[in-house]
This record gives sequence, C-alpha cells and structure tokens, in this order.
Amino acid sequence: MLKDLHKKYQLLLIVLFYLVISIVMYGFYKRSFIWAGDDVYYQFQRIMGLPANYKDGILYSNISPFNFGTFGYGVNIFYPWLTLIPFNIAFLIFGSWISAYYKTMLFYFFASLMISHYSMKRFSGSTRMAIFFAIVYNFSTYRLIEMYTRMALAEYLATIFLPLCFLGFYELFFGDGKQWQPLAIGMSLIILSHILSVFLCLIMFGLIMILFMFKLKFSKVRLINFSKAVIATIGCTLIFTVPFLLEESFQKYGVPDRQILQGQNLQKVIMASLEDNSLQVMSRGTYNIGSILLITIVLGLILFLKLPLLYKNIYITFVLTFILTTDIFPWKVFQNTPIEVIQFPYRFFMFVTLFGTVIMAWILTWIAHKLSYKSFSVMVLLVALVTGGLWMNSISRSSGKRLGNPQAGITEEMIKNNKIIDTYLEQYVPKNSQKMLYTKTKHQININGSSMIQKPKAVGDGNDFYITNVKKGDVIDLPFVRYKYTKAKFNNKQVPIGLSNRGSVQIIAPNNAKSVTIRMSYGNQRLSNIIFLLTVVSWIWVLGSKWFVETYRFYLTKDDMWIEL
Repeated sequence: MLKDLHKKYQLLLIVLFYLVISIVMYGFYKRSFIWAGDDVYYQFQRIMGLPANYKDGILYSNISPFNFGTFGYGVNIFYPWLTLIPFNIAFLIFGSWISAYYKTMLFYFFASLMISHYSMKRFSGSTRMAIFFAIVYNFSTYRLIEMYTRMALAEYLATIFLPLCFLGFYELFFGDGKQWQPLAIGMSLIILSHILSVFLCLIMFGLIMILFMFKLKFSKVRLINFSKAVIATIGCTLIFTVPFLLEESFQKYGVPDRQILQGQNLQKVIMASLEDNSLQVMSRGTYNIGSILLITIVLGLILFLKLPLLYKNIYITFVLTFILTTDIFPWKVFQNTPIEVIQFPYRFFMFVTLFGTVIMAWILTWIAHKLSYKSFSVMVLLVALVTGGLWMNSISRSSGKRLGNPQAGITEEMIKNNKIIDTYLEQYVPKNSQKMLYTKTKHQININGSSMIQKPKAVGDGNDFYITNVKKGDVIDLPFVRYKYTKAKFNNKQVPIGLSNRGSVQIIAPNNAKSVTIRMSYGNQRLSNIIFLLTVVSWIWVLGSKWFVETYRFYLTKDDMWIEL
C-alpha cells in the first residue's frame, strides 16, 4: 500500500509539473488581443461561428449564419469542428472570445503535455524519457509556428494527438499488436481537428511501411485489432465525416487554395532553425524545426552506433522526413496529382518534430540514466528552462513585427463591431458558384431578372431574407450557397430549392404575398440525430473499454529509469 501511495505521489508531482509549465506558457503567450498569425481571421471566425452547430441538444455540421460573408458558407461542413468546442465552453464561462481563446489554449497546453507523456511512457517504458519528450515536444519551434506564426489552429490541435496516433500505429504494426485504442483515439481526434493532417499521416504511415517493410509484423490478432481500430475510428468521427462525404459527393469542389508544390531552401531552413525563427514569411521568415532539433540531427549522428536498433530507424526516418521538406526533394513530380492538396511540403515538419523529439528524449535519458532523483530533477528543470527560454525568446523577437500588432490581429473592439475580415471565402464553395461568387458576397438578390441588395439577418442556425409584393411563380435567386442539405422556408412553409445560373439557391414563389420571410438553413435532422447517437455510442465503446483502467495502472508502474524518492 505504501508503494502504491508513493507511485501516486510521483504521478501527482508530474501532473503538477506539467500544470505549472502550461500556466507559464499561457502567461507568456496571453495578450489582450489575438496575435496576427497568417490565418487568424479565418480560424477565429470558425471558433465564433460554432454555436450555430448546436440545436435541440444535438451537435451537427452547419453553415455559418452570422459570419463568413453571411451567404450560407459551409465552413463547418468541410472543416472539422469538434475540437473547437472547448473554446465555446470557455466563452460561456468567461464571456469574452479573446479570454476564451487563451484559456482554452491553456487547457490544450496541459492536454498536450499529458498526451505526450503517456505516449512516450507507453512507447519506451521510461518515465524519464516521457518527461523529456513532453517538454521538448511542447516547446518545439515548429509547433510554436503552427500555433502562433501561422495561426493554423486546426493543425496545431492535430499535433497534440499525433504522438498517440503514431504510438497506436507502431504498436499494431511493429509492437505487440495488442493495443488498438491508441490508434483509434489518436486518429479520430486528428480527423476531428484537421482533415489534411489525416492525409499527411496516411502518407507517413505508407512511407514508414515501405521503408521498414521487412520489420512489419502480421498475425490474425493484429488484423483483428487493426480492424477494431478502423471501425472505432469510423464510428467516432461519423458526426463530421458523414455530412462531409455526402456534400463532397453531391457536387464538385476545387482544390482549396491551390499552391505550387515546392520545398523550402535547405540553407534558409538551417539558418532559421539555428535562430529559432518564428517570423512570418511576409516578414522574411522561413518555417523551420528550431535549434534543439537541429542539434538532435548532429548528436544523433555522433551517437548513432549507441542508439538501439529501434531508435536508429526512428533517426533515419527523422532525417529523411526533414529532407522531404526541402528543395532537395523533387516535389514538382507530384504537381497535378492528389498529393498537391498538401499545399506546402513544410507541413511534414510536424513529423520531423515528432521523430526528432523521440531521439532527443533518448539522448537526454541516456545522459541522465545514472543520475539520482535530485540530480535528475535538476536536469529536467534545466531542459525546461532551456527549451522554454528558446520558445519565449522566439515569441519576443518576432512580436515586434506584424505578429504583435493588435490592429493586424483581432481586438475586442473588432469583435464587438463585427469588423473581423472575411477570408478564403472561395474555399468550400462549389465550382459552379465560383465565377459569380462576388455577387453573393455583395448580397445581391435577383427576382425575375431585377436586382436588389440585402444582407440577410442571422436568426438562430439560419438566415432570413425579407421580400415584399411577391407573386406566385416569381423566380427568386438568393445570394446563398446551395449544398445538399440547404433548406428554405417561404413564410414558415418548406419549399423546394433549385440552382440558379450563378450557382446559388433559387426558389419559385408558391403563392402571392405582400410580405415574405424566406428562412434559409441547413441540415437533415433525422440524419443528424442518427450519426450523433452512433458517434456517442462509438466513443463510449472505446473509452469504456478496459484500456483506460490499464492506462491508469500503466502510469503507476515503476521503470528502471525512475529512481525512488
């Protein structure tokens, strides 16, 4: 019993340590405005528009009725939104979107540290390595760039679950093959955060399986557990994937924000990494992996022969993936192929960071393996101070540029006066609507060929248009995007919708009326109820399994890297 209390005390110390790190990160990162990252307007509008995804106790994909141009834009049909819910809960508590953003980031800082620790503890069996991994991973330069410089919020959230996802992948194909839950939970949470990161993960899985094909393990048990992981992942993400896939198959869409595939200049990446540069590209910055991981490449090469075989393979994957992000790799070959949807090869830095941090954690553990508890504690603090100091210094040095300009970011005044700029409105709009999109953003209504301008009123989960002197048979062309489940009510009566020549919603007036309210909304209530229920049941199945009990016990197991107090 005394031993169990001692182990729980150690676990409590680790949790408190991570909580302190999270609070320090929050305190340094927090401002009275939202940093002016590359995608700040788009990502913050997504957060603010999420309440429209809640109706009658059911969460479901929906259009954006009061932002993103108020023309029925379906960002939360095509862009995962479940991991944004904590931001909305924080808003209900604190009453300020800016405060809600930073408080939720505090929550995610802590969650990331805990998930990182568990994943490495499970992978290596070493508490010491888990602590080093959690610290280095969460203070990594590229993850800072994701969150702060690029304000690629969805991608940053995906990196939180990346260690768990790759742990599950390793255990099923290279490990003991018994645990399928880590892959299911990790992949599900990435799907519910950022679809493109899922595609990148699948590419990495494929490359790793090709690179180490002779080390793959296959058996009936592994096949069964992999099937469980796939089924669980499908079930846990139905709430988003069903509307997404139905809409994708309903009509044609272009490649969002199409880019020329090109790796970054290797020399510039190295120089930016040495400086822990988190400047935006527009401020002549180069996205990079930071000095700690650059040092890891050198130290890993020096200590390569000392690395266990597994870590040798991870080091090789780490270096090859780093090369993949540079102009050394011929990315032009993949232009005009499905691969081009990744847009920017530097996105593979998320995997470089993951693999590189594993190697640095091993090196630090190798250095610390004979240290007493007190000496180890001092080393942990030093690692936290160095990596955290570099993280903070990077923010400080870049905050004097555009990033730290409140007027370039988002302020409370901008939120209050609805002055946040709409961006990327051409994304997730059908191809047949692209050409005349400007008429929708200007809110141009066409009735029997005559035009008028009217911005719709946001009402609950939809928008209202008000028209007078309508005659039966009038052709009403509304500045509203038509999706598969877009709906219209003519004075509270459901009416069929068609597609106008400009690719927008078209309604034929069913009767004469002096005054008409046309309510535009989105959704299939019956379908939403079914997939919501199936999603909840799937999560209960995964989280209700004995894996969680085993996880708690695993946290309390003693390993040879932990020296008793």
